Amino acid sequence: MPVPQPRGSVMKFIETARTNASYNETAKASFHSEGRAVLRKLAKQLGLTAGTYDIRSNRGGIAVSGEVTLHGEGLYVQFAQSCCGNDGFMWRTCEGRKDYTGGRNHWMKWGELADLEAVAAKMKAAIVA
Repeated sequence: MPVPQPRGSVMKFIETARTNASYNETAKASFHSEGRAVLRKLAKQLGLTAGTYDIRSNRGGIAVSGEVTLHGEGLYVQFAQSCCGNDGFMWRTCEGRKDYTGGRNHWMKWGELADLEAVAAKMKAAIVA
């Protein structure tokens, strides 16, 4: 079964996430605003309700992209660009919104966000396991 192609704001974010935001204030602003929007869509796909998760943005300094984070009762997802050249984002399980270390880190490619339903299903399966 073919993977759906990204559309609209998700496609725009995938392109933005692949553009280096360090030393580029315009790219950094886009990374954070579009990243928050995609995480809101992911929260909806996960079936999270208002008040059960936070979406935070830490712009960091000039030399980094900063992070955009979805932190729920059982899941922690963080969008950040790595200086190591990875093409993706990190997620892990957690035990509440005060748990900042959680389970082991998992990585997904930016392009996988094209199918938010599949991303959400993978994350849900890890939470239940």
